[in-house]
Amino acid sequence: MEWLCVSIDTNPDNIDILTDKLHAIGVAGLEIETEEDFFNFLEQNKKYWDYVDEELINSKKGKACVKVYLQKNNDGQSTLEQIKECCNDASLYSISCITMKEEDWANNWKQYYKPVQIGENLLVCPIWEEYADKSKTVVKLDPGMTFGTGLHHSTQLALCSIEKYIKKDDLMLDLGCGSGILAIAGLLLGAQYAYCLDIDENAAKVCLENAALNDIYPPKIESDKGDILGDTLLKERVAQRKYDIISANIVADVIIPLCDIVPLFAKENTVFVTSGIIDTRKQDVIDKMEKCGFSVIEIAEKGGWCSITCGSLINK
Repeated sequence: MEWLCVSIDTNPDNIDILTDKLHAIGVAGLEIETEEDFFNFLEQNKKYWDYVDEELINSKKGKACVKVYLQKNNDGQSTLEQIKECCNDASLYSISCITMKEEDWANNWKQYYKPVQIGENLLVCPIWEEYADKSKTVVKLDPGMTFGTGLHHSTQLALCSIEKYIKKDDLMLDLGCGSGILAIAGLLLGAQYAYCLDIDENAAKVCLENAALNDIYPPKIESDKGDILGDTLLKERVAQRKYDIISANIVADVIIPLCDIVPLFAKENTVFVTSGIIDTRKQDVIDKMEKCGFSVIEIAEKGGWCSITCGSLINK
C-alpha cells in the first residue's frame, strides 16, 4: 500500500488553529514537529554526532510542521484537496506532499521511536524493542498512523497525570483515544475498565490492537468510533455509566465544548485530565472549566503545551 505524506509548515503560534482546521475536515491522525522537538532530539542524541550543520539548525528556528498520512486512493486525494483548500493562505502555510510505501513509513518510525520513560514509573516501549526492567510499568505500543506515541509533550503530560491520579479499580473514559496509550496506561496502573472513543475509525481499531500487545482485551477495554459532541444517541449511551477518571488529549477548541458534557459521565469525585492545549489557550480552557463547575487541581506545562487536571465537580 502507498501513502501520501502531507507536510504543512507553519509558525508555532498557529499550530492550534491548524489542528482545529484539520479536525474540522475529519483529519485526526496528526504528527506534530516543533522547533523544540528538533532541538530536544539533538540534545538527547548528541552522542551520535559532534557537529550539526548551521544551515539545518537555522532552518528549524521558529518553524513547526504538521504531518498527515493519507492512503493513496480517491478518498486520500479528496482529503488532500480539502487540506489545500483550508490552508490556502500562503503567508501562514506551506504544503508539500510525497508518496511513501507502507514499509518505508514503518521503517522511519522504527528508526526514531525508542523506549521513553514518563513520570515516575511509566515506560512507553515499541513492540520491536526489549525492556526487562520489572520496576517500570511498561506500555507496549505499535502506534500505526495514529496520534499518541508517547513522544509528544501533550501525551507525556497526560500520562503523568494519569499515573498520578488513577486509582485501583477505577472506571476510565478516554475521549479522543488515538493509539489508546492513555487508557492502556490507566489499565496497567490498576483501572478496572476503559471505554475509548475517537472520531477516527482507524484509531478505534489501533487502540484495541495496542491493548492486546499489553495482554488487555475486551471487555476490560472497549473502543468505538463516534463524535460525542455531535451524536446525541452516543452521548446518552456513554452517560449510562459514570467514570472515575476521564481523559481528553485533544485541542483547546474541542476540550472547551467537552466541558459542557463531561459532567454527564462523571461521579462526584471524578478526575478530568486534559492535554493538547497550547499555552496561549490555557486560560480559555480554565475559564470554561470553572464556569462548568470543575475545580482545577493541577496545571502542568512542557514545551509550550499544557495539561489541566480537574478534581471534584463543585456544583454536582
